[in-house]
Amino acid sequence: YNPIPTIAFIQATLSRIIAVPWYSYVLGTMLFLIWAVAYDLAIYRLTHILTYNKVASLISIILIAITPETSIHQHPYQWSGNMLTLLALTSIIKILKEGVSLRETIILSTILFTGSILSHATGLSLLILSIFLLFNREIISILKRINLIPITSRFRLPISIPTIFLVIFLLRATYTSGYAGYVLPNLIAVYNGFMNLIREFFIPSEKEFGGAYHIPLYERSGVSPIQAYAWSFVIAVATAHVLYDLIKRKIEEIKFLLYIATISVIFVSFIGYAVVKLKEFYVLNRTTYVFIPYIVPLAA
Repeated sequence: YNPIPTIAFIQATLSRIIAVPWYSYVLGTMLFLIWAVAYDLAIYRLTHILTYNKVASLISIILIAITPETSIHQHPYQWSGNMLTLLALTSIIKILKEGVSLRETIILSTILFTGSILSHATGLSLLILSIFLLFNREIISILKRINLIPITSRFRLPISIPTIFLVIFLLRATYTSGYAGYVLPNLIAVYNGFMNLIREFFIPSEKEFGGAYHIPLYERSGVSPIQAYAWSFVIAVATAHVLYDLIKRKIEEIKFLLYIATISVIFVSFIGYAVVKLKEFYVLNRTTYVFIPYIVPLAA
């Protein structure tokens, strides 16, 4: 949360301006309502630029609201950063679909990504998505070669965008001790865990994988397992949509890449931590929820 805890800073600033205690219930409620509306507008805009469908855009707001993992009040720093990544992703998609000014897109997405990565480390999700979009032609080519998808890549994300994101992230990681002491070691741990996962697949060992014990988030939250379907609803519906479009041979490139990027991260973290129970995947498993809003437009 260095250099400043953004949400707390905004609340403290408003407290000084309107002369009420920073812990005031009225102030907290007002701030949250404004933030919730802003987040809803962000997911509405992303869905609309992907689908050009107002009904689907409105449904995406409902899906965000009923999905437990995306309950934005649980972590204001994480989800305020995620809201900025949604807006940055929208600006990137606009340049791919509508050919808007590259210069304006770079400036806008850079400001939004900077704000996101200053809010919370999970802003890194946008860098991961931009890398998938950067190598879209290679990904599409491989999948087309095995006759999985019928489309031909029609765009190429300018390399300047993910490069700028990477530089900003590295500057943030270098400047902030929390990154060097927490975030980067966990990224290295995920890499080591992934290598161990591959190694164990080809050369099984007799050691126990008891280093980490997975307790589903809905169980930790005291939710009945009967209601667990709500936790997987968005992923399930988005997957059904992609499978339907694949069968009908009419899948859209950008939607497909967003789905592949999101599901890849969620699948790896789930297999590594929940199934194989490698403790190196704990932090990744705990933070992959921020990827779910990227496929909410597909579910909507």
